[in-house]
Amino acid sequence: MPLDPAAAAVLDALQGAGAPGIETLDPPGARRVFERLGGPLPPDAFAGVVATAERVGGVPCVRVSAVEPREAAPVVIWVHGGGWVLGTAEGALDIATQLVLGTGCEVVCVDYRLAPEAPFPAALDDVTAVARSLVGGPTDRIVIAGDSAGANLATVAAATVPGLAGQVLLYPVTDARCETDSYRRNGHGYLLTAAAMRWFVGHYLGGGDPDDPRVSPITFTIEELAASPPALVVTAGFDPLVDEGDAYAARLMAAGVEVDAVRLDGQIHGFVGLWRVIPDGSEVLETMTRWIGAATGDGRASNPRVVG
Repeated sequence: MPLDPAAAAVLDALQGAGAPGIETLDPPGARRVFERLGGPLPPDAFAGVVATAERVGGVPCVRVSAVEPREAAPVVIWVHGGGWVLGTAEGALDIATQLVLGTGCEVVCVDYRLAPEAPFPAALDDVTAVARSLVGGPTDRIVIAGDSAGANLATVAAATVPGLAGQVLLYPVTDARCETDSYRRNGHGYLLTAAAMRWFVGHYLGGGDPDDPRVSPITFTIEELAASPPALVVTAGFDPLVDEGDAYAARLMAAGVEVDAVRLDGQIHGFVGLWRVIPDGSEVLETMTRWIGAATGDGRASNPRVVG
């Protein structure tokens, strides 16, 4: 399948902007570039929600709720991407707002510690601390979700923290050894490059072992994965991570976990976060809200609302 024209337009715009490759920068410089990549949001982007900074399990988070919150609403724990080096909880407010409006859930965005200042397992410790704190709270309807490196942290938490109702993994990192065939097929020219991915992994590991299942969850045993909650796994055909994402979905299925696998063959890494300019991203957001509604037993999500 050819590259989606909307995704191609994004790639052309980025090439025209002349942004340097992440792997050529130090982490502070990469963060400055990353912050500039997001365009301005519409003035009403966050209409209908309230965002509150708080600590959950001792970890800084931003909780996004409807202006008129529901008592004991289901919770989505959102773990942002950025290769464990980039990104913030506040930077995830756009997608968090869509999930609140579409599902009626509250969304807790985790502001986990970043590498290389805080290498593995700091980010994972933060995410699992949030999950453990929320499980057993006012609601038992809790889904953990994330994109890219955030999906890596989410899926490890889902495999190790009992009591979660589901996991949503957008183009997850599941094999930090960076050796799948899609690294060769899609390693250059499609937003996330193989060189950038290896740069991210190097900063995150800080000399750690990429075979560790807490880094590469594809190496969890079938028995270890069997207790994982149901999963929605979304992959993109022009992504260096597509092979490992598809393989992880298959491994969960082999462990007896209920999995809905969605592959967009014409898409690039990060396309859901670009939902305002890539229609496939908006469609996947709707799929996510329906799936989260089913996982949490919340009928509101049967008619998801994506705005903007």
